[in-house]
Amino acid sequence: MQLNDTRPRERRRPGAGTLTWRAASGDAAPAAWLNLSRTGAAIGLGREVRRGQWLTLAFTSPLWDGEEHRLAARVAWCREDGAGGYVAGLRVRRDAPEAVLAFASLGREEALNRDRGRGVETTRWSSLAAREPSGTTTAA
Repeated sequence: MQLNDTRPRERRRPGAGTLTWRAASGDAAPAAWLNLSRTGAAIGLGREVRRGQWLTLAFTSPLWDGEEHRLAARVAWCREDGAGGYVAGLRVRRDAPEAVLAFASLGREEALNRDRGRGVETTRWSSLAAREPSGTTTAA
């Protein structure tokens, strides 16, 4: 039985922006985020990459003030996009916490910008009502 590796395993959200990928062989090129999930992504690139190959992804996150992050990802599949380029599905390695957080923030800027200007929401916890410390009295 053959598994279909081109089907996303988790819910994907649209991606936006660019990145640079680098292979162990030294090949490197720009690419574009197409969609993202918690554990993977699809990117558009100008050449084919081999299934199973490890890539280093260099990208900036809009929530991290343009700081560059690097994250390892394994190519799950790669196919032609019909317009002279390729689309690759990647599974990201989640062993670099700061880079993983930056990766998780990709595609979230639009949602954050939509929410700005609404003020700050707070929650009141009824069980944490102000109380006098035990052993003190208040004047009536």
